Amino acid sequence: MLLGVIVVLPTALMYTAISLLCGTLMSNKAVGGVCGAMLTTIAFILSGVTVPIQIMGSTFQDIAKALPFYNAAQSAVAAVGGGYGRIWPHSWIVIAYAVGFWLAAVIVFGLPKRNVNRSLPVFLRNICRVAISQYGRPIAGTWRCNRESVR
Repeated sequence: MLLGVIVVLPTALMYTAISLLCGTLMSNKAVGGVCGAMLTTIAFILSGVTVPIQIMGSTFQDIAKALPFYNAAQSAVAAVGGGYGRIWPHSWIVIAYAVGFWLAAVIVFGLPKRNVNRSLPVFLRNICRVAISQYGRPIAGTWRCNRESVR
């Protein structure tokens, strides 16, 4: 049981980092939609806990196995079920994602707010540019784009 708690810690840290990253990049209203609804749904489906990934197509199986949600569930099941040899092959993927999300969250969170817009990828700046040109403002305040950030 204690091993199960230890194995779940990287997963909890990964979700905390994702939340910090989303909260830094998006407005309060957008975070609830993206982190609350979309991320929960994706994790729910692709974890293999509720819907076995064996009944999904091979493409979805490959996607699920590459993402941390399936691996987090499998490492927790192995820890609680006594399959100790199956813990590490799944846990290292979760740990790698957790470290990556934490690094991204710390870097983005540490940027001055006025420079966050300039660090947006080109395609997001283009989305901001189109939204501002068509509507005169960003769409629903999702990304922090303004007239200065899209130039």
